[in-house]
Formats: sequence, C-alpha cells, structure tokens
Amino acid sequence: MTLTVIETNDTGTTETGPDYAHGAVLYVPLDKLKPSDRNARKAGHAADFIETLAASIAVKGVLQPPVIEPELRDDGTPSGYFRVTIGEGRRQALRLLAKRKRIKKTHAVRCVLDLANDPHEISLDENITRAEMHPADQFAAFQRLATEKAYGAEEIAARFGVTPTVVRQRLRLAAVSPTLVQLYREGGMTLEQLTAFTVTDDHARQERVWADLGYNRSRDVIRRQLVQGTVDLTDRRVRFVGLDAYEAAGGVVVRDLFAQGPDSGFVADADLLDRLVRDRLQAVAREIEGQGWRWVTVTPEFDYRAVADCRRVWPEPVPPTEDEATTIAGLEAELEGLCLLAEGGEESVEARIAEIDAALRALQTREAFTPEDVALSGVFVSLGYDGDPRIERGFVRPEDEPEDDSVEETTDEKGDGEGTSPSTDDDPTIPDAVLPDEADEAGPPVSAALLAELSAYRTLSLRDAVASQPTVALTAVVHALALRTFYPHVDIALDIEVRRAPLHAALPGGGDETPAARRIANRHDLWSQRLPNRPDDLWAYVSAMDGTGLLDLLAHCVGLRVNALVLPHERLRGRAVHADQLAVATALDMAPDWSPTVATYFGRVRKGAMLEAVREAVSDDAAERLSGLKKPELAEAAAEAVAGTGWLPAALRPPLPPAPAPATEAHQGPALDPDDIHSPEAWAA
Repeated sequence: MTLTVIETNDTGTTETGPDYAHGAVLYVPLDKLKPSDRNARKAGHAADFIETLAASIAVKGVLQPPVIEPELRDDGTPSGYFRVTIGEGRRQALRLLAKRKRIKKTHAVRCVLDLANDPHEISLDENITRAEMHPADQFAAFQRLATEKAYGAEEIAARFGVTPTVVRQRLRLAAVSPTLVQLYREGGMTLEQLTAFTVTDDHARQERVWADLGYNRSRDVIRRQLVQGTVDLTDRRVRFVGLDAYEAAGGVVVRDLFAQGPDSGFVADADLLDRLVRDRLQAVAREIEGQGWRWVTVTPEFDYRAVADCRRVWPEPVPPTEDEATTIAGLEAELEGLCLLAEGGEESVEARIAEIDAALRALQTREAFTPEDVALSGVFVSLGYDGDPRIERGFVRPEDEPEDDSVEETTDEKGDGEGTSPSTDDDPTIPDAVLPDEADEAGPPVSAALLAELSAYRTLSLRDAVASQPTVALTAVVHALALRTFYPHVDIALDIEVRRAPLHAALPGGGDETPAARRIANRHDLWSQRLPNRPDDLWAYVSAMDGTGLLDLLAHCVGLRVNALVLPHERLRGRAVHADQLAVATALDMAPDWSPTVATYFGRVRKGAMLEAVREAVSDDAAERLSGLKKPELAEAAAEAVAGTGWLPAALRPPLPPAPAPATEAHQGPALDPDDIHSPEAWAA
C-alpha cells in the first residue's frame, strides 16, 4: 500500500506528484476534498447526524477513511482536487470542526484512492450492505464504558455526540434483568416494553411481573404493576412536602427517563411521604394552636361530614386604627386627584392608581374573629387540592355550644311533616325504573357495589351538568318544590332540603380526582371567593346580583344537591325516574367523565358481561376472539378493546327522551292569565 501526502505549494496549487495507484492511501488537505456528484446518496445527512459524527471524530479521529477519486479537468489532467465517493458525511463533519476552529482547513485527511470501481456503485454498496448494531448491544457497550473506564454520562455523551439524557437512558436499559434483555434481543419483547422495566432495579420483580402479565402487555400496564405502592411526582402530597424534604428524610425518588416532563417519576416510599405530610400539617396546627382556638384538628382530607353538625362563626370586619384612617384619607385624596389625570392615559398614573386601589382594599377589607368566637370554636387543618395547607376556621361543635335557657327545643314528635319521603314501592303512579335487582334485565349484570359506584359517577356528572345549565336548574327547583308541595310522598333526585348526598363512600378515593368533581370544586372555589364571608351579608349580595349571576349561583347550588345514587338498601323508583329526566334535560354524556377499565368495570363483572361490552363496542368477531381467555386476561383484553370507543354500561347510558304525550283536557287544567296568577279567581279555578 502506497502512502502519499498531498501538499499545497506557495502558489496555492496542489502538488499531485506521481501517478497514483488504485488502493493508495493519500493524506489530502481538507480544503482539497469536494463532494462527488456520483455519490448515490442524494438526500444528504441530517444536521444532528453531522454533529454526532463531528463529536466522535474530535475524540477518536476518522476511523474509516473516505474513498476518493481525482478530479479531472476537461483536458483529462488532474485539477489538484479530489471527489469523495464514499464518506461525504465524514467530510462534512471535518468541515464543521474546521469552521469551529477545532482543526485547520488544511488538516490532512487519510483517504483511500479508488480507480477501479464505479463510484456510483460503490457508493450505493456502502449505504445498503451494512448491518445495524442491535440496540441491546449499544446499551451493553455504553454500560461497559461506564463501568470499565469510569466514564460518566456527560463524558460518554461528548465522545459520541449524543445528549447525556440519551446516555442515561441506555445505561438504565442495560441495567434491566439480563433475562429480559436477552428476550428483547431474540424478539420476544419490544423496546417500548423494555423501557417500562427501568423504573425499578429489582431484577426478580421485573421477571415476576413479566411472567404474571396477561393478555395486555403494554408499557403502561407493565409500569403500573412495577410502581404499585408508590406515589406519582404530580401528587399533591409530593408538592406539599417537597422532594428535597422527602429525600432528606431518606426517601428515594425514581425518575422515569422514558416519560415526558419534569414530574415523570415517583416517590418509592408512600408511607414515609404520608408521615411527612402528617408532620408538616401538625407543624401548621401547632402554629394555629398558639392563637387561642378551642381545638385544632388535623385531617389528611377535609371531611364535610365531620362538620355537618357544627355551627360556623365568621370573621368580622376590623375597623381601621386612627393612623390607618389617616392613611386611608390621604390615599383617597390622592386617588381623586389622579383620576382626573388618568384621562390622558399615562401609564405611570394608571400604575399609581392601581397601587392605591390595592392599598385601600388591604386597609378597608380586613377581617378577624372575635376573641369570644376564637375561644368557642375550632380549626380543621388538612391538605388542599393544590398541595397547600387548607385551614378552615370557626367551627363550633354541639357539645361546646353555650347553654341558653331562653330557647326551648321543639321537635316534631309525629314525624309526618311535609318533608317526609316514604318509599314509593306501592305507588302505582310512579313508572318503573332500573333498580339493583333489575340490572340483569337492563344490561350486563353488575354487583350492587359496582352499581352504587357507577350511579355515584353519574351523580357527579349530573351535578356538573345541572350547574352549567341555569335554565334546567331553575326548572328542577320549581319541579322539586311542586313535587314536595303537591306530591309529598314522591322520591326525587334533588335534595331541596338543602343537604348534599355523600358520594365518598361509593367512589374509590372519594371521587375527588374525577373530571366532574374537579370542575365542581373549581366552580365552588370561584363562588367561595365571590360571596361575602358573613352569612348576614349574603342577602344583600344576592339581592344586588343581575339575572345571569343569580341563575348561575342557583345552578351551582342546585347541582350540588343532585342525588342519583342507586344503593342496595334503598328502593327509590321515583329518584331513578327523576334522575333520568335530569339526564335528558342536560343532555348528559358520561363518556368524558368515566371510562371502562379493569379497575372501574371489567375486573368486577362476569365474563358474559365483558364479552357483551366488546360485542357492543367493537364487533361480534372481536368478542368471539376473546371468548377463550380466562377471566383476568379477558378483563384486560376487553378494557383494551373498548378503550376509546365511548362505550358505557347500561347504568351510565343516557336514557331515551320520552315521546311527548298529547295534552288532554283532564291534564291541561284551566288557562291562567299570568297577570292574575295571584288572584282569588285563579286560586278558585
């Protein structure tokens, strides 16, 4: 093999030297290499590939020399330049290094001269006759660099032109059980599935989870099995405690390198996290105890049922001090003068007006509990939805109420007042509705507990739907009042007695994280911020509201009273009928708020119900293909098949709107003039 150095003389021309032989190795200045128009690759290389190649060359040099041919002039003599037949990417990477002053433009590039083969053919051969390295071998190779040469992720990334994140991902994949990695090499597992196992270093657990998987072996299912008992980083408890405090207490944070976002991971010790939450809430409570409250109770969740029997006292306005009154007068005088200047639209004037307005609000709207109320009432400290402490003050327990001999207790000993609602089983005027024992006839059979849960989900969505449609809410109130007045023994789905049916017991986790519950909670928080703190001020506030605002508030309050629960110990046909009427009126669609999964449905019904769901949602053929699976595998397969179809069980489907009944003379009643609605003639009619 001939080694020749091509040099540039003082005149800028290339010393070509003797005739070159095929296969000769030439050291050619970089600025004398040109792209070849006979290169088979026309699309060119991506910029990130050139970056990667340049990083590798900067550390290790050009490992595979480019193949070149001399450029000839029209008369057949060498021009002094060479065309790169194979290795255009390497040439571009070298030019990038020269542009960045890492090498000189005249850097000598080791090349191989090819004078025998067709340039186009060997270029094509170079690009298609190659075997890519298996990804698992890449993982192992990166791991070897990390263990044998003690290279960190940053150094490996620099040497191979990739990001440190890519290196960490490959190192994490290399740490998966060798049994599972070998299975991936052999095609028995996909790369996506393999990435799911990186959330734990326990090889035995990885292998056990893989062996126990049923029909559905998706990444999400694998990851869910591996992280059972952990807490996602987006959880409000994590936001409250903070990762630094959790890790300082010895907790382990596991990052999912293959998920998007900074919160893609979980804390491994849920018990430790809960203890830290309790400790922090207790610390908040200790600060409040020093304020003189009768009692302070810490609860992880604020329980409305715990305060149902409590009376609540509210803070009262705090009058300004003499100094504050002087400050207020000065600010108001300044504000009056600035308002005259504000017509000019100067930003500085408008900014000062905003500052004064904020200062006046702070001075004029302060409130505080009276010492008597503080000594009588207590405080609940819990964790709010946003991950901040939720502090609810001013609850007076019944046993703490001061005795008042001037007030005599009165009771309705007969218990037959207007508000009673006996069962309607024997009422022939109420049409039949779907009850727990009739569920088998109406659709796939479900247990009483599941039916209660589904009806609780439906109640949440109905509450949200009614609250968002004031006209329907108004109709529902009038309807409920009329029923209570003229049909006192009919059960309805609207608790007009102004109490809320508890849904926590029927829903997993209390249902607070469902879409409908979040919308309701957000709406409730907005109203809580708008309404006055003192109940005595509510009448004036409500009286001053416009029609739209009044209807919106009515709709929210009415929505919270919807009760469409179906419980095994209750036989309330009228409630079911009324709930269906509300569902039709609001065009209720449960699909956005509930989806059938193994946990919410398929893992809790009979095999026939699963197949019927697949048959309805997909096709008869799909159900037939799954019919031979065992129940656990069938539950997962059915959930996967039905996902995204919008299928709902019978208990959650929208009822069909009733056909309009023709009005008869007996049902119409006498016509009433709206202007005479309160007249004795109208009553007599």
